[in-house]
Amino acid sequence: MIETLEIIIAPNLKHRFENEIEQVIKDVMDSTSGYTMKIYSKVNLSSDYLIIIKSSDKQTVNKGSELGFQIKTILSAFGLVNYSVWNVV
Repeated sequence: MIETLEIIIAPNLKHRFENEIEQVIKDVMDSTSGYTMKIYSKVNLSSDYLIIIKSSDKQTVNKGSELGFQIKTILSAFGLVNYSVWNVV
């Protein structure tokens, strides 16, 4: 399963967002096994980010993980978040 979170933040929150997301990723990696997470910033638009969470679980799911939902909730304070879940075919 792959979960994606596309985030569009207000430009004045960029520094605060980057500090907070760094801590969120560290906390996730310290407390959760079976997941990998990477964050990307858009090349020509510094207020757009993409987070990809991969689960080693091959099980098909409909709603996504609790982890993905928690991250979505945390990041909603910074701007618009589009959250989607993808299953391996």
